[in-house]
Amino acid sequence: MTRYRRATGIHGEDQACVYLEKQGYRIKTRGFRAKAGEIDIVAEKGGTTVFVEVKTRKGDEYGEPIESVTEKKASRIRNVAAEYMSVAGFATEVRFDVICVFLDRDGAVLRLEHIENAF
Repeated sequence: MTRYRRATGIHGEDQACVYLEKQGYRIKTRGFRAKAGEIDIVAEKGGTTVFVEVKTRKGDEYGEPIESVTEKKASRIRNVAAEYMSVAGFATEVRFDVICVFLDRDGAVLRLEHIENAF
């Protein structure tokens, strides 16, 4: 991944965290890494642990962000979530969301879409 793409992704994750906090979520961790992969954001709201995949785009040349969350990617995220819950040592309701962040060329948020129970 290029430095530019990584910086764009981090900026999108930052914006997603701001959005989630405004919606009453508590951010528990970011960038949780496990053997199976990584989860962008782990948040909590109302007793539910929410694993959030963030997809950030500047323009539409790569298609809609949600299209990049394939069944294979969703399966990998579920496996990482299971590792997280095992390490955390607790059991709660779990949900998997996707947040799509659309930026202009200067990095300003054009729109943000929060898809709950995405998979």
